[in-house]
Amino acid sequence: MVQNLNTEPSDPLKNLDIIANAFKWVVETRRAVRVFSPDSVPERVILGALSAAHSAPSASNLQPWDFYWIRSEPAKAEARRLCLKQPASESAQEIIVCVANFGVWKERRNFFIDYYRKAGIQLPKPFDVYYEKIVPLMYAIGPFGILGLIKRLVFALTRTFQPMSAVPCSRSELLASATKNAAFACQNFMLSVRSSGYDTCPLDCFDPLRMKRLLGLSQHQKPILVIAVGKRSEGDSVYGPKVRCDIKKVIHII
Repeated sequence: MVQNLNTEPSDPLKNLDIIANAFKWVVETRRAVRVFSPDSVPERVILGALSAAHSAPSASNLQPWDFYWIRSEPAKAEARRLCLKQPASESAQEIIVCVANFGVWKERRNFFIDYYRKAGIQLPKPFDVYYEKIVPLMYAIGPFGILGLIKRLVFALTRTFQPMSAVPCSRSELLASATKNAAFACQNFMLSVRSSGYDTCPLDCFDPLRMKRLLGLSQHQKPILVIAVGKRSEGDSVYGPKVRCDIKKVIHII
C-alpha cells in the first residue's frame, strides 16, 4: 500500500511559535534514559513512532532500513541478554531494533518505477530515468564486487578533473550508506516517543551476530541499534543531567 506522507496540519503558519517551542522541548528533554519505570507504553506511542521513522529522509528515498518491534516475552528476554543486561534494556517496557538493509535498493527502486508509471507522473529530466539508470549505477557492485571495482577506478579518475559524489563500491560501503540513512529514522523514532511523554535509550552495545539470528535476518541485513523504550524513572537521576560539550567545539562557521 502506498502511504501518502504529503499531509500537513491545517493552517500551520498560525501556530509556528507553538510548534517551534514544542519541538524545542522535545529535543531538549530527550535523553538516553538508563532506568525506566514499570509503567507500560501504549501501543499507539510505538506505532506513532514507527510511522515517524517511516517518514524519515533517505538517499534516493530508498529507505534502506527495517524496524523490528520485539513483543513476545521470550524474544524480549533474549534481546535483554544480548544487550548484556544493561539497566536500560532490563527495565525497558518495549524493545525496538533498527536494522540496516543494504540489499533492499532493487526492491525499493522497482517500487518507485511502478508507482510513477501507474500514477502517470512525468518527472523532469534527469529524474525521469533516475530510478532506471542512475540508481543502479550508484548501488550495484556486481558479482564478486567486480562492478564496484570498476566504479571505484572510473570515479577516481573522473574526480581528478571535476567534483564527484562518493558512491558505494563494496558491501562494506553499502552497509555504511544504509547505516547512515537508518540513523535519520532512529532519531525520528526517538523524538516521536519523547513527544508523547515517554523515553528511549539507544543501545549500541549488544551482540550483533546473535541479535541477527534472533531476528532471522538475511545476509544483507545488519542490526545497528537497539532502542529501549519506557517511562523514565526517578532512579534515572543518578546518572546526572544531560550534558554536552561547548557548542563552539562542534559548530564551525567558514
